[in-house]
Amino acid sequence: MDDRLLTAEELSQCFPLERTTFWRMRKRGEFPEPIRIGRRIFWRLSAIDRWIDSRTVSSTREADELFKGGINDSTTSLVS
Repeated sequence: MDDRLLTAEELSQCFPLERTTFWRMRKRGEFPEPIRIGRRIFWRLSAIDRWIDSRTVSSTREADELFKGGINDSTTSLVS
């Protein structure tokens, strides 16, 4: 398991989401909690991997249920 630490900037390079979206999702309990080291904020790669695994779906019906209500952010898209 890779427990490398990622910054918000690194996360936004990996996902088609704005940095503020991660914070909104975290506040709603939809994204892993970050950790603070000094004045810097990081996310554990292993927590992000678990989050991705928990959102993996096998059908569009399953996706509709998972994303019911949406993320409420016009900048978010799970399609590149």
